[in-house]
Amino acid sequence: MRFGGQKFTTDNGMTAEYGAIQAIPVRVGLKYKLVSVLYAKLEAGSANFAGDDGPSGSAFIVSPGIGIRILMFDIQGKYEGWIRENGFGFFGLKASLNF
Repeated sequence: MRFGGQKFTTDNGMTAEYGAIQAIPVRVGLKYKLVSVLYAKLEAGSANFAGDDGPSGSAFIVSPGIGIRILMFDIQGKYEGWIRENGFGFFGLKASLNF
């Protein structure tokens, strides 16, 4: 998995830059059906960082989410946090077709 670097300017005119991140995540998870079409899920695992110009070491991953599965369609929203000394996280939305 690779996240490209990013430069941005804050509201007060300061410029900051995040370098690129390369990592190999490994996760396991559980899914619990709340009602017939609604489910909650939780994944956890570890990400080992790779590459020469990014961070090194590993991070703990936690990813809770909630989804709806109707017939063959599955829509899921989740948050994924990578926990380490300078951790980060992001929200995601997934739509899939199961057959």
